[in-house]
Amino acid sequence: MANDYIPFHLVDCYKPISLKEGHIVVSAGQIICTCGYDGFMLTYSGDLNNRFGHCCLQPNSRGDLFIDIQCKKCGKFINLFNNHRDGYDSLVSGAAVSDSISSEMEQLICTKCGDNANLVKIKYEHLRKTEYNDDGIPDYRNAFQWI
Repeated sequence: MANDYIPFHLVDCYKPISLKEGHIVVSAGQIICTCGYDGFMLTYSGDLNNRFGHCCLQPNSRGDLFIDIQCKKCGKFINLFNNHRDGYDSLVSGAAVSDSISSEMEQLICTKCGDNANLVKIKYEHLRKTEYNDDGIPDYRNAFQWI
């Protein structure tokens, strides 16, 4: 099931589109606010680069990489990614979990239309559940390899 590979904090707003299972499991979905709206203002902290026509976000000089969205209809705030808390590397590093943001957030504005309303689609790449169990990682839903 696609929701088996979605971090717990996003299950209420993640709507699965596809799931490809093999050695690597890729779950693709769209974020839809609990109010039913799909337009979000996206803010981030990190280094944004354009590669091959796609935005690529990497940690900044302080090592921070955060992605937050806010519903354009009801104003609900959703943290999509915090590299100090989310993903395989943060789980195995043993570092203290933090939700605090030590960097200033920047707003993502479309370079073509100048708008800040974004449709948000996400793909999570995981190892299969059994491999996480073999490694002693009980929180496999948040142990994604790539977002």
